[in-house]
Amino acid sequence: MAGMTKELHSAEVLKKDERLAENIEAEAEKPIPKSIIVTDRFRTAENIIISSNIVDFLDKGRLFLGLSDHEEVYAVLEDDGTEVDEEEYFQLLPDETLLMILSSQQIWSPNISLQGSCIFDSTSNLFTSGQLAAALMEHIKRVTLETQEEDSSPCKK
Repeated sequence: MAGMTKELHSAEVLKKDERLAENIEAEAEKPIPKSIIVTDRFRTAENIIISSNIVDFLDKGRLFLGLSDHEEVYAVLEDDGTEVDEEEYFQLLPDETLLMILSSQQIWSPNISLQGSCIFDSTSNLFTSGQLAAALMEHIKRVTLETQEEDSSPCKK
């Protein structure tokens, strides 16, 4: 009789452990809300969106940017244009990651600058030779002046 009671007790403990493990797994599967920064393709509007999944983020981002509910959108990393199209990848992003939401008609473009001189025409997605030449000249001038200031500084080592 004592052996049977011990077996019943062991079975009860095993069931409790299984239920506890199931509860822990269910909690682990719940996505944790994260703060993601959204911007548009011109990088003129930014907002923090709290979302626990990619679909919710795209819906909230579409609303913030004033895009139609029927317009197909996608998200990319602002800095390099990597598309964030899978839930697993979205979940791996750290808080305050900057994502750009684009419509299906738009493409990501870099925000290239030489010490603050923007050389990218974001309205036409083209580098003009005039913009590039002006930015390079400004950059050379700035670097030359900084070098001259360092050379003539009385605190020079």
